[in-house]
Amino acid sequence: MIMIYFLPDRGLLADLAKIAWDVLDLFYKNSINKDNTIQAAAISMQTFSYFLSFNLRLHIPVSNGCFVRSAMFYASPIHIDAALLEPLFR
Repeated sequence: MIMIYFLPDRGLLADLAKIAWDVLDLFYKNSINKDNTIQAAAISMQTFSYFLSFNLRLHIPVSNGCFVRSAMFYASPIHIDAALLEPLFR
């Protein structure tokens, strides 16, 4: 349970979001294989659940590809296995 680390220091939540962003950014950039790509995502943090107990979750809608500086969008291959990401977030 990671909640014991975040309860006394809520500033660590920003670090967690940054780490999640770095993992997703590298995953999608490696799937595209283009230089100077930019990933698009939004990270929303939820720290409560039923009965207002502490239950940390990250909600991350991610574009299925990357942009390049010329405003061109390159879609990720359809066969990307998101299960490969799961161990990185455990």
